[in-house]
Amino acid sequence: ENILAKHEQQRKQVIPIPVYLVDGNPALKASWGGGELTAMVFTDAENIPEQVVIVVSKDETLLTTSAGMPSPVMPLQGLWTYGRHWALEILYADPETWAGRIFIDGTLINQERGYDEAFGFQFLSGKPFYFYKRNGLIGIAYDGQEANLDYTNIPHYLCCSELAMNPIPAEDMVAFFAQRNEAWYYVELGNFK
Repeated sequence: ENILAKHEQQRKQVIPIPVYLVDGNPALKASWGGGELTAMVFTDAENIPEQVVIVVSKDETLLTTSAGMPSPVMPLQGLWTYGRHWALEILYADPETWAGRIFIDGTLINQERGYDEAFGFQFLSGKPFYFYKRNGLIGIAYDGQEANLDYTNIPHYLCCSELAMNPIPAEDMVAFFAQRNEAWYYVELGNFK
């Protein structure tokens, strides 16, 4: 209780990610470049029931990417803009894969940086932050700098358990449960004053 009380007020400043419907399809929106950026999920008409995510600004398509097969968790996990940049996080799901993918300005950073998975994108004190998994270990990237955390698992994208809200993104921090082999840890990372 003492540990949870220490940053309780900061942890309560959870960052909402509202989902909209655009022509009946789930969508996320963000202000960008004097207009609006929209990410939408569609059923891939050529490969039913596979899903595709499209990011558009005005009438220009900036990204089209596969999101795999339908699952209990929506592929769209977040859409953010900062300066001239934008970031999209999706859950890609198929029979062999259940993994986060993050695109920055349309580039898949998983591929660019050798991640097996990237997830949990958010801003910490206005700077980009996310988790990644590389070679079986979890790390973080904050404002372009990487650091290994030496955890083997941070549950995420779970739909039907108490860990459905793991990690918890807040304005100046992120709280999460992590595992190292058989041991579990509760962790709070952030700009604490």
